[in-house]
Amino acid sequence: MKKFFQKYGGFLATLAIAVTTLNANTSCLCIMHQDSLPEEAKKLRKF
Repeated sequence: MKKFFQKYGGFLATLAIAVTTLNANTSCLCIMHQDSLPEEAKKLRKF
């Protein structure tokens, strides 16, 4: 497992940032289930 994280750790970190950025810039389709974003994720918003 340690070798896996050494080999793919950078990719997983980049993927996590990309998914968080995508999530920060979109809203939920169901208006009743819009969770609040953490302050760290709000820094990634583009508007």
